[in-house]
Amino acid sequence: MFDTDRLILRHWQHSDLDHLHRLCSNVEVMRYFPNIQDRAASKQMLQRFQNAFMWHPDYGVWALELKQTGAFVGMLGLQNCNLPFDFMPKIEILWRLLPQYWSQGLALEAALCVQDYALNHLRLPALTAYTSYPNLPSQKLMQRMGMHARLSFHHPMLPLQHQLNRHIAYISTASDI
Repeated sequence: MFDTDRLILRHWQHSDLDHLHRLCSNVEVMRYFPNIQDRAASKQMLQRFQNAFMWHPDYGVWALELKQTGAFVGMLGLQNCNLPFDFMPKIEILWRLLPQYWSQGLALEAALCVQDYALNHLRLPALTAYTSYPNLPSQKLMQRMGMHARLSFHHPMLPLQHQLNRHIAYISTASDI
């Protein structure tokens, strides 16, 4: 679907299940999520990603691979925001990368490409990204994308006492990039 200097963002294939499971069961990758995923949950996620393109053929969550080697890097893309808040944009940008690809600018490279696509090609009025307050690496990426911290909220699917309950939402519009 897309390519950048170093990456290809492509649709998921059934053969990607092992890659996705490796990503979503990695303790480091999932440390800011309530739990890691078992293989069945990863399979359901893969099916959701594939099916989403039938409903919205212009956007979804793509598999990331290195252009030079074809190595699986992670995932990045756009999806309908599933939080029940009217004050947030309806489309979110999200990402997860395997730890060996952190701190190389790959997430930023792919995120900027997809953000530009969302705001300038799809002409979305705004885009959101959100994370728990402890997830400073993701917040830093959101800031490097030109997104602005706008909203603090308690995640409705987590108990109030949960260490990851407090979240922050970043928002960008075409005028921000």
